[in-house]
Amino acid sequence: MSYSTVETREVDLPRLLTSTQRLYARIDDLPALLDVLAQTMIELLEEIGPEHIAARHVLSSVGLISRNSHEGVFRPLRLKGRPDPEELRNFVEHVGPGDSEHPTGVMGWSVARRTVALRDGHEWLVAERDDEHDCWAPLRPASPDEAREMQHASIAAYPSLRSQLAVPLLDPEIRGQARPRDAIGILDIESDELLPRRFCELMLSLSTSVGHPLLAAVRMRDLRKLSQRLAAPLSRTLVARTLLEATLPYLPHGRRHGVVALRDSGAEDRCIVEAMTTGGLREELLSDYRAGRLNLSTREGIWGEAIRTRRPLYLPDLSRASREKHQQFWGDTQSALVIPLVSGRSEVLGLLGLESGETSYAFSMQDKAFAEMVATLAAVAAAGIEEARLEYAEAVRIPALLERMRRSTLTEVPEDQIVRINAICRALVKHGFMFHKAAESCRMTVHILREYTSRSPRIIDVEVLRALAARREESLRAAPGRPDWET
Repeated sequence: MSYSTVETREVDLPRLLTSTQRLYARIDDLPALLDVLAQTMIELLEEIGPEHIAARHVLSSVGLISRNSHEGVFRPLRLKGRPDPEELRNFVEHVGPGDSEHPTGVMGWSVARRTVALRDGHEWLVAERDDEHDCWAPLRPASPDEAREMQHASIAAYPSLRSQLAVPLLDPEIRGQARPRDAIGILDIESDELLPRRFCELMLSLSTSVGHPLLAAVRMRDLRKLSQRLAAPLSRTLVARTLLEATLPYLPHGRRHGVVALRDSGAEDRCIVEAMTTGGLREELLSDYRAGRLNLSTREGIWGEAIRTRRPLYLPDLSRASREKHQQFWGDTQSALVIPLVSGRSEVLGLLGLESGETSYAFSMQDKAFAEMVATLAAVAAAGIEEARLEYAEAVRIPALLERMRRSTLTEVPEDQIVRINAICRALVKHGFMFHKAAESCRMTVHILREYTSRSPRIIDVEVLRALAARREESLRAAPGRPDWET
């Protein structure tokens, strides 16, 4: 080991750990986390190479590769540095990385080749991933072909830029044995001055430390979006489609399939398919689904077993399972994950089925845990459709519940919370929004009641609840023969 490597570890490791700690503190806000990461790169560069403080142009950017729509596009992407990043934001966001055959920019080439790329003046250097030891190999001079590819793909934002480092962010989660990790994002920094080799080595170490907080922030963002959508009154079909849209992007690219079925109120032994991916379906299955005739038996196969046991079931390799074990809608499915939608009273209201053309590594343990969280939220929404337990949904903010619990559990909106919220809403309306009487009716203190209506983040919006109650009372008065509000 060279002296410079020892020095880097002794001097820069505490700074690296401090930066990683800052990232974990912002997983509740993905854009803010990306901003912190982009700013951290500049701070590390200026600390290791003070000559960059006086450089006219120093740009750092962090991007995640989109899971949806245009695969390979960096969204969102944050820029920091000099000059004002707004000058380059539209340019970078619209260019994107291209594809593996025609990458755009050094960032695109780095993601497409899953290789670290370094432009050092007129020289080009690369570093490959050592998948056996799961780490980056040392930087080496690029081969003539690699140098030509990078030079052809390179786009200089300013003519004065002399150096650029692009490091792919690889999937931090384990998805099978000895499988190459996919790129999920990119770290990039450019400067008018040459980048110190110590800084480049530190960036390789940093890239392996930021994967988990980034994925946690992405899941947090998706969970909030889902909870906001499910907080509004939805039909069975919309709940199912929302659930499917939230979980499918976490499957490996390529052959992604999914189905959501909700319990048939007229027949307890079956679930009606409300949403599913239609690519690759046989014509008769497609016509039955569009006509609303496609259903799943709760007595047979993996569907029935998941409902009977009320537990998720995972088949990592369908080629080794019997045909009776699983009813395949798609012929190219290799692995399947089935999650029952269980309400707080342990009732199974439906199921979520995710299938992939990959085997064994299609779902990580974190993906399964996230899918279970999403299924729990969907079960609350599905139960609300069946029993109308959230009568005052417009006044209730389920995202606030998640915000309140995220530090401890971040798993679900508990059933007892939903019951208590409904009881509070009814009591407030019944007693004319007199808090002491409503608190007595709910068998709680006024202080606890205020926790739900006045603290930040507020769970129940009293003003919205007043407006809803007034509209309801007015509509009942206008409709002769209807029971009054108290009834």
